[in-house]
This record gives sequence, C-alpha cells and structure tokens, in this order.
Amino acid sequence: MDGLYKKLKEYNKKNIIPFHMPGGKRNPQLRIGEPFELDITEIDGFDDLHDAKGVLAAEMYRGARLFKADEALLLVNGSTAGVLAAVCGAVLQRDKVLVARNAHISVINAIIMRNLTPVYILPEKDENGIDKGITATQVKEALAQEPDIKAVIITSPTYEGVVSEVKEISMAAHAKGVPLIVDGAHGAHLAFNPLFPPSAQEEGADATIVSLHKTMPALTQTGLLLLNGSLINKDRIKYFWNAYQTTSPSYLLMASISACFDILESEQGRELMEHYVKRLITLRMNLNNNLENIRLFQSDDPSKLVFLADDGRRLCDRLLSEYNIQLEMGTPDYAIAMTSLADTKEMYNELSRAVRNLDRDFAPLRKQRGKHRAHLPETGMVPWRAVEYNYLKSEDVNIKNAAGRVVTENLCIYPPGIPVAVAGEVLDPDVIGKITDSLDRDEKKTVRCLITD
Repeated sequence: MDGLYKKLKEYNKKNIIPFHMPGGKRNPQLRIGEPFELDITEIDGFDDLHDAKGVLAAEMYRGARLFKADEALLLVNGSTAGVLAAVCGAVLQRDKVLVARNAHISVINAIIMRNLTPVYILPEKDENGIDKGITATQVKEALAQEPDIKAVIITSPTYEGVVSEVKEISMAAHAKGVPLIVDGAHGAHLAFNPLFPPSAQEEGADATIVSLHKTMPALTQTGLLLLNGSLINKDRIKYFWNAYQTTSPSYLLMASISACFDILESEQGRELMEHYVKRLITLRMNLNNNLENIRLFQSDDPSKLVFLADDGRRLCDRLLSEYNIQLEMGTPDYAIAMTSLADTKEMYNELSRAVRNLDRDFAPLRKQRGKHRAHLPETGMVPWRAVEYNYLKSEDVNIKNAAGRVVTENLCIYPPGIPVAVAGEVLDPDVIGKITDSLDRDEKKTVRCLITD
C-alpha cells in the first residue's frame, strides 16, 4: 500500500472536481501553501505565536481589521482550538451555559473539560430535517428561566447555511450581562460580500470562531478566534488559546493564513469574490429552474448548495462515480456541495450538468413533517460526570438494547460532528434509529452505558 504522500499525489492526478472543504479547492493559481521549502520553527525574525510581538502579531492585527473584530487570534489547531478556548475562557468551572443542541462536538468537549452544566436550546426542524436557526425569543425565555447562566453558545451559520438571529440574541444576552459565543466555523466568507448574511462578529457576538480552511483559500486546520467588546474575559480566553494550541505551530499553516489575507485585501481578491458571487447566483438560478425531483434548499448563506433528494447519499455516490464530482456530505435526505472563491466557471457548469442529468433518476420529494420531530433527550447526569463514569462504571451495550440507558460517551455522526447523543443523556428509540441508520454493516454496534445497580 502506498503511503499518504504518494496517495495524495495520485489522487490529485485524477482531476476530481472538489465541492468540499478546504476552500482553496487545490487551485494552483492561488498558491496558498508550499510544503517543505517553507517549513521552519521559531527562529530569529519569525516571531513566536505564543508571545507574538513581530510578524505574527502583525498578522493578527491584519486579521482583526479584515474580519471587523477588535482582536483576531490565529488558529493552527482548527476551529476546535478556538471553540475550546472561547468556551473555557468565557466562564468559570461548574458554571451554567446556554447551548444550542446542534452544537459541534468541540463545544460539548469544552463543557466537559470545564465541568459545566449545559442548558440546551433545541432548534426546530423544517420538513426536510434541516435545523432552523436559534431565535432571540428562545434565548430570552431560557435566560429568564435560568438567571445563573454565564454564557450563550450557538452555531451560525450551520453546515447547511442556516443563520440564527445573532444580532437580537447578542442584545438579549448582553442585557443580562452574558457574553455570546458563536461557532461560525462555516462563515469565514460572510464579511466579504453583501450577498452573504452579516457575520456574527458584525452582529454583536463577543467571541466568533471561523475556519478559514472551510470556505476560504487557506490550508486545512487554519482559523481565527475573533474577540469583541469588554464583556468577555479576553485574557482568560487567551490563556486557553495558548493551552489548546501546539507549542510548535506550523509556519506552513500560518503562512497560508497570511496568503489568504493577501488575497482578501488585494484587487485580485476583490475580483475573485465578485466573479464568485456572480457565478454562484447564476448557478443557483440554473439549478432552481431546471430541476424537478432534486430541489435546491434556500439556505440563508447561498454559498452552501444543499440538494434535497430522496437519497442524498446516493446522489453523492453517483456524482463521484459517474461525473468525477466529490461533494462534502450526503445524508438520507440531502447532500451538501461547498463552494468558495477558488471555484471556477467550469466546475459550476459540470455540477449543474451532472445534477440536471441525474434529476430524472430520483423520486419526487414529499414533505415528511412527522418524520422530523425535534425533541430534547432526557438528561440522566451532567456530561462531565458521565464521561468520568465511562472509565469507572460503564459497560458495552448492544445499541438495539440500549433504550432507556444513560450513555457515558458522546455519539457523533461525522460529518457534521454534531452529537446525536451527549454523554449523560438517556438513549431513546429515535436516537438509536439515527445511530443504526448511519452504521455500516461491519461497524461496531455497541455503546458505552452506565452500569445499572
């Protein structure tokens, strides 16, 4: 078997059309990273990320200016490091936090690491099974019922491009003296064209985490932690930001952040963005006007192409096997294609042609409101306590027999990395069904559950 390096080189020769992250799309004209030749460490003249005073400090200042924030902290351990830092630094141990239940696993891990008690807000689902945005009303009601909440944490935009009422939510949180943390990993591009909804940092979020690599031309693992205002404890967040990043940060990754900034503030970048937006509008119009059975979901963020289909996974498989097009993700109800300013007109023409050709082979969509009921699972114990018991007082249980049991591990379907069950929750038939539907025949069919006395 070839090693990873050779395998990547061979894959690149296949000319597969990438409608998935990272946002650079392997476009050689952008030159966002050159392996080996530029690989150094903290030598003279190249600053230290953990005590930046020179070139890296200047890059963080540049990031804050470009992304319209008070401060921008470079992330080389992905948005995960930014989420961990923001959540852990915003509150004290054993505090209570208000969390959207469609949070990424990194939010749940931060809650576990700081021994926090989560109070969940459940987004409603539409008839397609896609989470709607969190509303300010939901946040206001939760803050009134739980006055000791110390932070609000939401995801906006979501994987499917759905945006919450960030401005109104930030006002509601700030009225109670509570900071708002937004996992905006999929929204790094929002601040750069009016076609897109406003970014969370522009809408009043105190901490926003963006993944540059998801929708911008930057290497995988790069992102920014954006800080605003005086309500959040920036010094404590910076402590955790230092703690959750490697002490040997990759200069290749940081150089790709710098190259991304170069593109964004250049005339070339502005032209790329304008061309991208125009092509995107045309693509969406073509798809909306020429599909009968597959439908294009009207995302708040038009950069996300969410194809509603009777079998999204089959759509992904056929696009790859018959048209050499790799999408980001497929679910039983839809498939996601991710776009970026690195895309070309030819890529959009190929995607449009392929989806229109496949459209006739899919069944017409039917609304299935009853199929997508949203409900909060029962909580048996706080997540951090359940994780401790996972190594002290738990056992493997066949998933089919696990209804009513307290799970002691986080159960995630990835992508998108949102737990279908959080440690400490009681498993119910709906959750078990989601898990079993996602498993391959030969995959593990047991879960760790609390031993009952």
